[in-house]
Amino acid sequence: PMGSIIVCGSAGSAILGYIAIFHRYELVSPALWMGTIGITGYALLSTALVAISQHKLPFVQKVLTLKWMLLAGKYSYGMYVYHIFIIFAIRHYLVSFSSLRLDLGVRFGFPVIILAIIIEMVVVYLVAKVSYDLYEARFLRLKKYFKPK
Repeated sequence: PMGSIIVCGSAGSAILGYIAIFHRYELVSPALWMGTIGITGYALLSTALVAISQHKLPFVQKVLTLKWMLLAGKYSYGMYVYHIFIIFAIRHYLVSFSSLRLDLGVRFGFPVIILAIIIEMVVVYLVAKVSYDLYEARFLRLKKYFKPK
């Protein structure tokens, strides 16, 4: 029912909004708030978004059928599988690079962290696309042999 969707979406948005306003650094470097109640906020908001997608509202359908959204859905499994390895590798490189420069007083600030997140997202997307094109698509073609009778 739409009432439950509104309650979930509002509660999730309120939780994430609170964290974004009062603990904004946790949006790029999760700690206490994002690691606890932030997960609940994401779960509530995600539940509301999935539920609202089933109502066939014109605005929601328009957003969900944008080309980049369809591509993200197509490659989402690869993003799910590879993201943690890629993010850890990139962050390990950045930390080792910064430790060489600590004697010069160079520290990564908020803009550099945002840039790193954007780079991580692009690399994860590209790896997922290559994985889909070279690996997953071949398995998906086998589905025609396993249709239910």
